Amino acid sequence: MRLEVESRESGYVFLSEPFYPERIATVDGVRVTATKANLAFMLVPVPAGEHVVELRYEPTTLRLGTMVSLATAVSWWGLARWARRRGGLAARRNAGGTPP
Repeated sequence: MRLEVESRESGYVFLSEPFYPERIATVDGVRVTATKANLAFMLVPVPAGEHVVELRYEPTTLRLGTMVSLATAVSWWGLARWARRRGGLAARRNAGGTPP
């Protein structure tokens, strides 16, 4: 979400968006700490003047899931290479050949 904000004094932008700790708020590209308002919504501090407020949702679970999936894929790839090499050596030994 991107907002263009203009204010004579510093204050807060009230957003009727659910507050999530994983939601990242920036003002003019600088990360700021959003706080909870009215038990469920968001307040973003904004200084006086014209500013661009942006919100991004970056859940920790998504990053963790991506890392686990990548580690699993690499492990399966390594296991497949190991099994292929192991199977190749056993086939050569049974055929009477010498391992490399």
